[in-house]
Amino acid sequence: MWQAPIKSKLLKAYSLIEVCIVLLILSILVMISVPSFYAFHEQLALAEVHKLSSFIQVCSYRAMATNTNQIIHFNINDNSYECAGHSEQLSSDVAFGAGKDVCGPPSHPRKPISKPISFSNCSLIIYSDGMMQSGAIYLTNKTKSITYALTTPVGPVSYVRKYRYKQNSWQLLET
Repeated sequence: MWQAPIKSKLLKAYSLIEVCIVLLILSILVMISVPSFYAFHEQLALAEVHKLSSFIQVCSYRAMATNTNQIIHFNINDNSYECAGHSEQLSSDVAFGAGKDVCGPPSHPRKPISKPISFSNCSLIIYSDGMMQSGAIYLTNKTKSITYALTTPVGPVSYVRKYRYKQNSWQLLET
């Protein structure tokens, strides 16, 4: 009886070129996604800075409209702030604080920042004429790689300045 010759099983494998192409594609995807991930966290922190600045401005308008002092209470432990029964919570990726070796205040950085809120009792007082107590609020991301500051400087007119700490110096942000 005649039998067909036994065929040897060929192992299928990827060539070195195919593996290199897959690794190249994966590395390109990683290179594209990492900066986007960092930019997302930076934009999230910046959004929190703008939200807090707007909150302070609304409380200032409320103080002038009602002719009463408004007090914004900051809770460092749960990353929230409150004024006149309205409270806000910082994003889970943002907290009150500053990165390592960041010096403040932004106008004259001399000492490392030890307290994320420089107002006494962690409370910003906005007076009925719209004037604000002077001080600073520092925000950072979870990895403490990004630091922002909101300041209410001493002067005849109250306003909020926003800063970003970058390359070992404070940069004033456009309002």
